[in-house]
Amino acid sequence: MAQQSTLNVLVERQGSLPIVHVFGEVDMCTVHEAARPLRHELSAPPAALVLNLIDVTFIDAAGMRMLVEAQSAADSTDTDLQVALARIVWRPLDLLGLTEDFATHRTLAAAVAATAA
Repeated sequence: MAQQSTLNVLVERQGSLPIVHVFGEVDMCTVHEAARPLRHELSAPPAALVLNLIDVTFIDAAGMRMLVEAQSAADSTDTDLQVALARIVWRPLDLLGLTEDFATHRTLAAAVAATAA
């Protein structure tokens, strides 16, 4: 019996701004599903990209690595990556000493607004 994925990813656009929404658990079993649309959006680098992790319920080391790789890809293409996240994602970033490496926001609206600044 196949295990049902505990992750959903949706990409939307607000004008030319891509927003990648991630819902559920980002772990070693689901990280590729989460990273695929993120890599796709960064392959034709937009001026800005919002990664919405507000509805992530669990993230492990594989998920943290995905975030670091996304930020690195954004940096290499001068893409303004803004990340909306819940405490469940912020806490491991903080423990790893990575919070200063990301533009983080507590709400999606704040992350979107930061791309216009």
